[in-house]
Amino acid sequence: MAAVFVFMVMSRYIIGPFSKLKKGEQVIVVLSFLGVLVVLSFAVIQLVLKILV
Repeated sequence: MAAVFVFMVMSRYIIGPFSKLKKGEQVIVVLSFLGVLVVLSFAVIQLVLKILV
């Protein structure tokens, strides 16, 4: 049930407006999202290393 809700919210507020953007704007949005994911994964790795070491 939660997955369906998340999918509906994403398709309405994220994917819908995203498809209206120009190609260059889509690339910028994807790259910024990937950058946020890289920073978050780096923070998680650092946290795990501090716990384990």
